[in-house]
Amino acid sequence: MTQDILAIHGGWHGSWVWTKLTPLLIAQGFRVHTPTLVGMGETATVYRHHPYSKLGVSDHVRQIEEYIRLNGLEQPYLVGHSYAGAVLNGVLNDMGHQIRGALFLDALFFTPGVDFAHLIAIKHPPAWCSHKIKSGTHPFCRCQLDPPSLG
Repeated sequence: MTQDILAIHGGWHGSWVWTKLTPLLIAQGFRVHTPTLVGMGETATVYRHHPYSKLGVSDHVRQIEEYIRLNGLEQPYLVGHSYAGAVLNGVLNDMGHQIRGALFLDALFFTPGVDFAHLIAIKHPPAWCSHKIKSGTHPFCRCQLDPPSLG
């Protein structure tokens, strides 16, 4: 049986980020899936002024879960880069028993009780972080991290 790998790109990217890796994995006998998260990559301009432009992690979690179901993926490996780590957390929380394994590739990883603002504060001084979050000038402030497993 051919094993599925579902690779999820990071924020502001698209499925194109996997174009060099995909043929290498296929050559090893894997079936590779690289969906673009809605509102990102090649779909970004479509959703920029759309009423549903306030897409968040929970929307992307649902998208990936639906992708797994609609494509009949059985026990896939998940790979998440950067922002997609948050998506993987949500998918694993909801359907971890249906996932063979997950690779967080330089990705966000949330533990219980830690939210996104805390992760930003680790890297940036609290005053800077607070100003950026309140002013909305930090790009991640627009992410809605709302699944229960995210903090």
